[in-house]
Amino acid sequence: MPEVYDTWSAHVESWTGGPYPQFFVVRYEDMSERPVETFGKMAGFLGLNPAADRLERAISNASFDVLCTQEREKSFKEKPVHAEAFFREGKRGQRRERFSYVPEGF
Repeated sequence: MPEVYDTWSAHVESWTGGPYPQFFVVRYEDMSERPVETFGKMAGFLGLNPAADRLERAISNASFDVLCTQEREKSFKEKPVHAEAFFREGKRGQRRERFSYVPEGF
């Protein structure tokens, strides 16, 4: 899959603008608003077919609150050194406030 290192806009367009069968784009808003449907599609894309109870348990364990608690208690290795925390606020639509470019449909 081609990837452009230019402006943020060009970079985002490089991985969201084309039909890449090996690439699955998911938005935080989709996971938040329709978690079972979104995570179900993601699991299907990965070739998985989890039972409904297992999918719901995975969704619960990946909730913003659970992940924030884990970060507070055990840290989070992906957190940048300069950042106070990896997980910020968990608010839907926040990307529009934080990023200078948001592609169509996002």
